[in-house]
Amino acid sequence: MMSFLSLLSSLSVHNTTIDSYFKRKNSESLPSSTPNVELSNTETPSSKSPRIENKEAVKEVDLASLERNPALRPPIWKYPINQQDEIRRAYLKLGPFQCKLQNYPFFGPKNRRHFCSSWFDLFPSWLEYSPSKDAAFCLPCYLFSKPCGNGRSGANTFVVEGFRNGENCAFLRHVGKNIISMHKNTVSSCSDLMNQSQHIETFVEKLTSLEIATNRLRLQVSVDVTRWLVLQGCAFRGHDESLDSIDRGNFLQMINFLASYNQEVAAVVLEKAPQNASYSSPQIQKEILHVFSEKVKKTIREEISNAKFCLIVDEASDVSKKEHMAIV
Repeated sequence: MMSFLSLLSSLSVHNTTIDSYFKRKNSESLPSSTPNVELSNTETPSSKSPRIENKEAVKEVDLASLERNPALRPPIWKYPINQQDEIRRAYLKLGPFQCKLQNYPFFGPKNRRHFCSSWFDLFPSWLEYSPSKDAAFCLPCYLFSKPCGNGRSGANTFVVEGFRNGENCAFLRHVGKNIISMHKNTVSSCSDLMNQSQHIETFVEKLTSLEIATNRLRLQVSVDVTRWLVLQGCAFRGHDESLDSIDRGNFLQMINFLASYNQEVAAVVLEKAPQNASYSSPQIQKEILHVFSEKVKKTIREEISNAKFCLIVDEASDVSKKEHMAIV
């Protein structure tokens, strides 16, 4: 720091230019082998990285044309992520694909087994059958499956591959005895998805609409009190507006008076209101008065239009013999 200050003092005393400290680079020192390139024809690379645009736009899926066959429909994770919940709701409204045939094909070289339509009565809410693949599938597990199969071996059996052992007890093992089994978790997820009242969007929207209604009611009370005080020509503020004061001023006392006759008003005004939205501060009172004055001026301008108008000027002296002029 001291060396930099001493350098500045030497520059100011000796009036030394910056050329004495830095040697100017001569263009003749450049190598002669450098080609003479015209700058106008040279394309300099941009410092910004090129913008990569996804030409293949994500197409929305038509919910009316969803594939019902469990063996032919694409996995749920291949649908657009913003539309997956809508697709899940559509499949849940349609219900599981239960194709009932008179004779199901046999499979297995030794054990001649086949699918039974009576299994639909035992597992009506989730069991599906694909006639093209002759295999059983699970609708809730398909709707909430993941590409990695949820990290468990055989998790894709009832989702992608299909189950073909043809045993009733195998379906019971898929459901599981544990309350936190993978199948029961997906069934619970389906129930939560269809229960719109528990969604966070509905909860937030409900709270937002309630907050808007309370804010409007609180503001309406302040506007009505301001209008009444203006029409009566009364003062707004009080000498002591604290909570322990007997008379807090006409504005606050009038709000308190209205709250005593209405429980809905009493629940949202004064001390019941949030500190950042009480709508009773002196600044809010002035803003409401300013809105009233602008509306009155606008009405007068619309009424007068281009007509002539006059000013009323009056002068009077007070007891101290000082003249005062009033202009209307």
